[in-house]
Amino acid sequence: MTLLSEVNRRLSEELRADLTNQDTRGTGLSPVTDKINAAIEDMKEEFLDETGIDFDENNQRHIRVGVFGTLYYLHIWTNKNTEAIERFERRWNKFLIQVARSQGAERRVLPRTTVTSQPSTPQAGRLPEEDPVRWNDYVLDPPKGSETDSFRIGD
Repeated sequence: MTLLSEVNRRLSEELRADLTNQDTRGTGLSPVTDKINAAIEDMKEEFLDETGIDFDENNQRHIRVGVFGTLYYLHIWTNKNTEAIERFERRWNKFLIQVARSQGAERRVLPRTTVTSQPSTPQAGRLPEEDPVRWNDYVLDPPKGSETDSFRIGD
């Protein structure tokens, strides 16, 4: 089922006509459908920008968010009730954040490993096994006593 058919199924014909500022008496619904399609395209662009993933019309969560996003864009374009538009904007942004966190670019990648080794038990007076003596060759010796560092800035 396409997003357009879901929008048409969930919103009454009167509401769709009101949100698209179209008089549908005797003219059919073509101008309404064109305006809804434009709102869907804008919603899909913002969806991609904010979540980092393409809108999937086979994903029920995307459809639910998409219907609301389309409704949000139609409300913006009518510019009738700014308080309602602000509520729609807050909810639309909340939906985008939820999708981004669960499926999109903000999804947390959980740490995982295939290593089966276990950490060593610490013993008093002994270096942990993670700091063996073999790494000493890789540690630069700091200057001692009156020696100066020949690579000092400003010399």
